Amino acid sequence: MRRLIQALRDRVQPPGEEEMRDRVISSAPVAAVLEDGLITAKDSPPNAKPPLQNPADLEARLEAQKALASKALGALQALDNNLGEAIRFDLAHFLEHISARPPSWYILTDSIDDIRFHLETDEDLSWPGSTRNTIENLCRGHEALRPLLQPVQPLAFSPEAPLLPPEPNPEKLSEQTLSQITKNASALFHSDDASKVLAEPALRAGDYLTVEIDEARNTPIVSESTAEKKLRKVRKSVLSLAGFVGTAIASITFGISGNLLTSAEAAKTLLVNLKRLFDSLISLF
Repeated sequence: MRRLIQALRDRVQPPGEEEMRDRVISSAPVAAVLEDGLITAKDSPPNAKPPLQNPADLEARLEAQKALASKALGALQALDNNLGEAIRFDLAHFLEHISARPPSWYILTDSIDDIRFHLETDEDLSWPGSTRNTIENLCRGHEALRPLLQPVQPLAFSPEAPLLPPEPNPEKLSEQTLSQITKNASALFHSDDASKVLAEPALRAGDYLTVEIDEARNTPIVSESTAEKKLRKVRKSVLSLAGFVGTAIASITFGISGNLLTSAEAAKTLLVNLKRLFDSLISLF
């Protein structure tokens, strides 16, 4: 309902470029924030905490999820099946991030969505042994992490709730454009300047969001439903990276102005490149 209301408002009075940029940034699922002289990444809203504070239970559940994913990946690698390489990549990707500390609710949720896609496809797949059941348990187990990991979200119509962001224009999401953006983003997040300014969670988030665009654009289209899912994934990935980059720009700008960053010169160079990347992402809306 909220999305419909916002769409009607935008149709009557389309947002200007500045408002569009603000809405993309405020909707970032992972935000870049200044902490201890570096830019780190936190699930949004970054100043909120999960409703339940139980580190031991959280760690146990994360390890259980890791064990399920490892079991599923091992079976797919050892047993005959026709599931292809995509699900192996998605499980390996999930294992990388379920092992990272601190964990990110958004990144793990997005990764689980990628895995769940293989359960919902209309292709004729042969699941080896109990692998399908293992992956179904993995997806169910993820929801149990929510109260322990996801920050409390503002109510939909509360003053704290951000306006819904615009959606990227499908006509602008060409393979060539997306390929160039991911190439530039990957080079940026692996640069020396980034390593001096961004803490490990921010480097990991930037890399993950970049890979998600690349994976989405390379999703094969075998039916109308997979075409629709591919477009949704591309749009979501572009929006998520744009929001994260926008928050990084704001946090680095604040850090430079207050002399709060440990490497000011690297931050200035990185800021220029982040602004260039942000402009290229915003041009897709």
